[in-house]
This record gives sequence, structure tokens and C-alpha cells, in this order.
Amino acid sequence: MKLQNLCLAALVALKIAGSAQAATACADLLPGTVIGNAQIINARTVNGTIAGAGQQKVEAMPDFCRVLARAKPEPASHVLIEVWLPVPEKWNGKLLGIGNGGAAGVIQLGPLGAGVKRGYVSVDTDMGMWPSTANNAEFLVGIGRPEVVKDFGHRATHEAAILAKELALRHYGKPARKAYFTGCSTGGQQALMEAQRYPDDYDGIIAGAPANNRTHLHTMLAALAIFLDR
Repeated sequence: MKLQNLCLAALVALKIAGSAQAATACADLLPGTVIGNAQIINARTVNGTIAGAGQQKVEAMPDFCRVLARAKPEPASHVLIEVWLPVPEKWNGKLLGIGNGGAAGVIQLGPLGAGVKRGYVSVDTDMGMWPSTANNAEFLVGIGRPEVVKDFGHRATHEAAILAKELALRHYGKPARKAYFTGCSTGGQQALMEAQRYPDDYDGIIAGAPANNRTHLHTMLAALAIFLDR
């Protein structure tokens, strides 16, 4: 019996050792590093006031590792992703995926900052809609570019989850124990696509007011615009 217990303990120790790896400092997440379909553009430790596109800013941020990457699941893809990682002693062991809004096209700093302040590794993507800006008609940049529409539809959100999980593993030396996704409107659509196409990405998903059935939705919006313009 004692021999069996020793063998079991040894197997458990080997399993734990095999799942852990050396932690990688933020400064060592070097530009050009390829992770899956993504490539790191830059990574650095920041704090204080963080500014972004469209006059966005978050204030009173603690130290965290800010990683910007570009994913190309297809050659025509241009998916921008930001992953914000709390310092190791502040990480709650969990990951938070954040849904976008409108036509996307920007990284949302507010939700990223809120997640980090609560100890989450937080990730957001522009959904591959660069150079669009949020909530405008530039979703039409997808016309004649079917791969961009696919990135917006589901691939960008999946690529963001893959990258965030791997960065958490590399930065902390251990995987996130839980991963959650939350989004509303377009973010709700992202949530539904994650649940239906990539159910292993997240352990829990909140799909608020999902913009599902895009064909009917945008036909209705076009008809309403014509009616109001009369």
C-alpha cells in the first residue's frame, strides 16, 4: 500500500511539473514573437493613465503588462489584439474576454482596465475591422473582402482567446484556471459565436443583447434609415 501511495505521489508530482513552466517577464515577450496565428508587436509594463483611439483613456491603472499583437488566421486578415496582464502577485488566476460594439475597429480600454483592476488577464480585439472606427458605417470595408467578414464574424474573437491563454501561461508560468467572456450587442454576437463554434475557449459566457441574425438586422436598419430620411 505504501509503495502504491509513493507511486501515485510521484505521478502527481510529474504531472504538476509537466504543466508548469518558467515565467516570462513582460520585457522578454519580444516583438516579433509568433504565438499561433498572432505576432507580438510590442509588450511593456505600464501604469497610470492609458490613452487610446477615439479619445479613450483609463486612469489610475496599477502596474500591468500591456501586449499588442496582430493575428492573421488568413493572409488577408489584420486582427489587432490587446492582452493586459496584471503583475503576478495581483493575478486572480482567471482570464476575461471582452466583447466589442458596433462595427468594432478599436480596442476598448475601459473594460480592459476594469478587468485588470479586478485581477483578470483581460483581452479585447478590433475584430479584424482595421481601419474602421467603432459604431459607424465603415463595416462596409468588408465588401469584397470576405476574409475580413469572417474575422469579424468569429475568427478574431477565437484568435484573441488563444493568444490571451498562451500569454498568461508564458507570463505566469501556469495556465489560467478559469476563462470567462462577456459582451453586449456586437459583443453578444461574439459571445454566441464562441459558445457555438469554440466552446472550449471559455468556461462561462455572457451574451447580452446579441446582434444575431445579421442579415435581418442590417436589412431592418437600412429600411429604417430610408424611412427616417424621407
